[in-house]
Amino acid sequence: MSDVAQAANVSTATVSRVLSGTDGVVRDETATLVRETAQKLGYRYNAVAASLRRQQTRALGVVIPRISNPFFSLLTEQIERRLSETDTALIIADSQQDSQIERDRVNTLIDRRVDGLILIPTAGSESARLAESTGVPTVLLDLVDAGPNVDTIGVEHDLGTEEIIRHLQERGHQRIAFIGGAIALSPVARRLDGYLKSVVEKDRTDILLGNFTMEWGYNAGSQLDLDFGTTAVVCANDLIAYGILQWAQEENINVPGQLAITGFDDLPFSAVTAPPLTTVRQPVEQLAEETLNLLTQRVDQPDLPKREVRLR
Repeated sequence: MSDVAQAANVSTATVSRVLSGTDGVVRDETATLVRETAQKLGYRYNAVAASLRRQQTRALGVVIPRISNPFFSLLTEQIERRLSETDTALIIADSQQDSQIERDRVNTLIDRRVDGLILIPTAGSESARLAESTGVPTVLLDLVDAGPNVDTIGVEHDLGTEEIIRHLQERGHQRIAFIGGAIALSPVARRLDGYLKSVVEKDRTDILLGNFTMEWGYNAGSQLDLDFGTTAVVCANDLIAYGILQWAQEENINVPGQLAITGFDDLPFSAVTAPPLTTVRQPVEQLAEETLNLLTQRVDQPDLPKREVRLR
């Protein structure tokens, strides 16, 4: 850095401000000169060394259950897009829906001294308590249930399910099934709550719980008892619904004539299925923004009381 300062005839502090992206107090022509000089000399700013000096890494970690799930990919993309505007890096880890792998990923991110952690936990996860015990600011995402003493944010899963069942009932459907993922996950439990509150017991047919994949949706479709009078099925996410749509097509079951199928998430593919999927939209952009707001405030003010945010 001193070589750049000498060649540009400016102070080392000025070079540091320019190359670290905090050059608001440096004149534009000076900043341009510093960057051009650094490029000519082949100097590259060492962000890691600077992070150690200020005891911040300008990096956040996010642990998601499965990166192949389009919903989590979209959510992570929105988080990363917002962070890129603040010169903060995002380190992404995939827990593969395994609580032990998740714990290992969280430990790795903590060892890398991330400034904060965004965690979408798997069933039975203790990772939030691990992060809390190390003092790393943490936000639990995609949750609405009270857990450890960390901030949580999620959508009103039960109300979303209630709204889509009301939509079905207004179109004459009474015998309605529910297909979801693992009940230990709070989003599934909440969506099932919405189903149980909206469909009277005599109108409930199958309640099938597995995972959040198309394969499970396809297999669950073959377990539906259509002879029992089921005319609609509420799926806990769009991937499950895609699987049931595939099963229905192979079985020559008319959708929605014989069986109405609904999803949850509003993935981009849901507009191009045959027929287009009726689904509940999760506010992905707002989720990303509010998650980062919570985490940033927690980093700046560690002693804030625990907060829980629910979005429509």
